[in-house]
Amino acid sequence: MEVNNLINWRKVDDFSKKTKNEKLETTLFNFYKSKIKDSEAFEQFRSENLSYQFIAYLFFIKDNQKFLPISQERFDKIFKQIGLSEFKTSGNASWENYSEFCSIIKQVQKFLKIKDKNATLLDAHSFLWILGNQMEEIKQLPIDTHKETKIGLVCNKKYADELPFPLTVGQFTQAFNKLLPKSCKP
Repeated sequence: MEVNNLINWRKVDDFSKKTKNEKLETTLFNFYKSKIKDSEAFEQFRSENLSYQFIAYLFFIKDNQKFLPISQERFDKIFKQIGLSEFKTSGNASWENYSEFCSIIKQVQKFLKIKDKNATLLDAHSFLWILGNQMEEIKQLPIDTHKETKIGLVCNKKYADELPFPLTVGQFTQAFNKLLPKSCKP
């Protein structure tokens, strides 16, 4: 199964198999009409046994400038790679955890806006996803080159110097950690 950074669309049948549920319908209606707080909606969705990934996607559909989809295991690995090993999303489905996840991605968006003022929250999310993939590939290189390998170099050595964001992994981690709120720092 190929993994993407938004949602596992193959699980859509899980939702369609649910029996009619007026409480869930009411929560969805109130959520999308902003008649309840986001934190309340999140907890009500959890009480209906919706997955963290699905709940995050519902929030993303509501406001993609404020919320993001989540792939817990993948982002846990990415956060560990960029020095946030203490922050875990897997097994931590809660409004507080999801808010912190979105806050971290907003910090990446702020970082990306240094190079592109139009960088969106989803751009930051995708950037981390790609960065995580490239850092996995970098692990295959000799250990002494990890921190100085250019992001993008692994995928295409020919164009690495033409990247709009030419940083080494070490430079990214150092610069990103300066932008993080103190509560997020390892």
